[in-house]
Amino acid sequence: MSFVKKISEEQAGPELKLLYEQIRQLYGFLPNYFQALGPLPNVIERERALAAVVLSDGVLPAALKEQIMLVVSGINSSSYCVAAHLELTTQVPQSETRSWHCFDSPTN
Repeated sequence: MSFVKKISEEQAGPELKLLYEQIRQLYGFLPNYFQALGPLPNVIERERALAAVVLSDGVLPAALKEQIMLVVSGINSSSYCVAAHLELTTQVPQSETRSWHCFDSPTN
């Protein structure tokens, strides 16, 4: 028995169904995380807005940020988050991934 009440796609009302469809288009699947937030659609909207800002390209590309989220999930021993972020990192096109050598000495 689950301790968290999820709202499945079949149970979702029109507003929540629209959010679920947008999430499915973005990720290619609907993570259980968002179904668990289903009773609070406003929280889903704010979470998506935060993620859009955090993952926007800046000093670090979005692909590297997603890899950092994967590592942090592992450090936090969150098997669900590791699985979710691992799936998301596999969706990043190869052209967006780079080899980062933070500790290499500069070349002259």
